[in-house]
Amino acid sequence: MLSGKDAGRLSRTPEIVADAAYAIMCRDAKTFTGNFAVDDDILKEEGITNLDQYAVDPCKGIIHTLVCGTHSIYFSGTGITGCTENKNI
Repeated sequence: MLSGKDAGRLSRTPEIVADAAYAIMCRDAKTFTGNFAVDDDILKEEGITNLDQYAVDPCKGIIHTLVCGTHSIYFSGTGITGCTENKNI
């Protein structure tokens, strides 16, 4: 997670993961097993395109993460907000 005073306010609530996990569990395991899933993408496939309901601070919005090999790039509607090295990869 990003550090700094605004990191928590740009975060998502745990419900985004719960809703995406529920959607995955409702799918046919024979056709979905082995897929890499991102909560945003799963919810969009379920017709949920406005993710503002998952923002910790709705006035700030949510931060998105793009994982590129050994680094994660964080961005919001205003541009790139940070980059961290993924040490467990």
